[in-house]
Amino acid sequence: MRSNVLAPAAFVAAFTVLLSAPQAMGAEYHWAPTGPPSWNAPGSWSPARITPLTTDRLVFDGGGAATVNSITTATIGQLVIANSTQVTLNASVTGTTLTIGGDTGPDLEIAAGASLTLASANVLSVNLATGATAAIAGSVTAAGGAHRLQAVDVDALEFTAGGVAATSTGFTGNLFGIGSGASALNSVRFRAGSTFVHATGANPFGAGQPSSVVTFDHGSLYRLDATLAPSLSGRTYANFTYNGSGTATGSGSVAASIDSLVVNSGTLSLELTGTLNLRGSIRTRATGLLNLGPTSGSVNYFLNGSGNQVISDSSTAVGIVLRPSVKLSLDNPAGISGPTDTGRSLSIPGILEFVHGVAHLDVGFGTTGSYLGASQATGWVHGTINPYPITPATPNATLPIGTATNYMPIDMSLHGMTKVNRLGTVLHDDTWFNPAYYAGSQLDTTKVVRQNWLVAVLDSTGWSDFDAVMHFPASQYAAGANPLAFVARRRSYSIAGGIDETWRATTSGTRTATSHQVLGVTRFHNKDTNFDFAVGEPSVVSISVFDSAAVEGSGPVRFRIALSEPAIDPISFDVKTAGGSATENVDYVQISTRISKSVYDSRVSRKPRALVARCIH
Repeated sequence: MRSNVLAPAAFVAAFTVLLSAPQAMGAEYHWAPTGPPSWNAPGSWSPARITPLTTDRLVFDGGGAATVNSITTATIGQLVIANSTQVTLNASVTGTTLTIGGDTGPDLEIAAGASLTLASANVLSVNLATGATAAIAGSVTAAGGAHRLQAVDVDALEFTAGGVAATSTGFTGNLFGIGSGASALNSVRFRAGSTFVHATGANPFGAGQPSSVVTFDHGSLYRLDATLAPSLSGRTYANFTYNGSGTATGSGSVAASIDSLVVNSGTLSLELTGTLNLRGSIRTRATGLLNLGPTSGSVNYFLNGSGNQVISDSSTAVGIVLRPSVKLSLDNPAGISGPTDTGRSLSIPGILEFVHGVAHLDVGFGTTGSYLGASQATGWVHGTINPYPITPATPNATLPIGTATNYMPIDMSLHGMTKVNRLGTVLHDDTWFNPAYYAGSQLDTTKVVRQNWLVAVLDSTGWSDFDAVMHFPASQYAAGANPLAFVARRRSYSIAGGIDETWRATTSGTRTATSHQVLGVTRFHNKDTNFDFAVGEPSVVSISVFDSAAVEGSGPVRFRIALSEPAIDPISFDVKTAGGSATENVDYVQISTRISKSVYDSRVSRKPRALVARCIH
């Protein structure tokens, strides 16, 4: 019989064959040229790179500038740039490809402070093979030709915090490829704190939307430094900054998203006809101008970030222009704030829609603007509204004003309108509340609504009078106050003519627990445009009668009557003499009368008023 067991000698021979030819491993070489800095010269490396392998790890860590010439198409294992070394790679011929095959850890590593520049006239592509990755905390710059930095795996090429990719003079095309061949979709990711600087060439996304080679994480930055049309339709950016000198226009019909948006110089026009989601702050600085919206039609743009969004205009001219085509929808529970740099208002010639959130800023609606949806649940303006248009055809308007926490609008109805007018309003809220403000108003400051309204009818002509309804929550007056007994005081003045500090009475209309109507408010001075309103219970005016004496038979006795404070509302009171030791109609003639005064006829002041009683003897 034949045995199936190998003889010991045969087994050993087989084992020896399996282990006799191990794969050669690449070495680590450091750039240290002793002669001309040529890629293929063995003496350019330490140790001398006599036999290049596809697994070699090439390291540039000598610091300073390192220019590498005559690069030919080749494959290496890894490329590392560290120690603030500034490396420039120059290809020997156009079409040269340097492939990074990969090993353990990042295979293309550029440390913070270090850089890689592709700038020769001969086009060079640096490609990451399947399985290879890149971690770039330093910078990559492409200039002088259609150079490429590409990868074939998802998120293989990663710019970390501090990492920068930049295109410069002479660069053409898409730095990261177009999503085919050596370039894959979603292969490049800019992490928070990294930046893409776009000064020339095509947009970084490469492929047609909705596909993209590049992903911008929240906190990353796309910086447009030239007058180039940004890819906007269907794109998602994180932070976006424009530093151009001319006008750059982004358009398209597919929804786009941008986090913070900054224009430092030049004009950036975002004319998307699809939805635009603005999720961060919006700022213009220096000579920057931002146009939002197409020049015609209608479009919906959203302010829908997750934290408070600041709108700040500190440019040398009006830097933020919303076009009439835009319905700007505020859908951010944290709200928006500003402008804060210059005190400019945000002009809304289209529509401001309140979906969710408070606008902590000054807003103007020009001659064409309007708003939708203001309420306690959806949002309002906490700031100044100036102006808001009102026409003879629609002489009624509700101004959507409020405090930081409460919606407290004012309804305006103008009478006798003969032309278009403009309204304005601001609400002085409870953080501003000061009892001294009500001096002379004859309001009980313990029982007032802790806000007061300034309403402006900005033209002093073209109208006769107006009614107004002021709204307030019950939480804004003391529990012991009676809103059905509230009265309203008003002061009217013009800025040009000075401020008249005199409080005057109003005619009350409908009163509820959360509103107070005034009727027939007119100008007190011919040029009055501004009207302050305060609402609350009137204070109690007490009456004092001063003692008086006279010798019997000497003539009349004068009794002085005075008020505890000036009376704004018309007052009246009855007076009647009564005998003590004197006998009525024997020693004196009885007086029984009513004293009354109208606030508009002659203010009843604290000055004593004489009451005359005549003695008989």
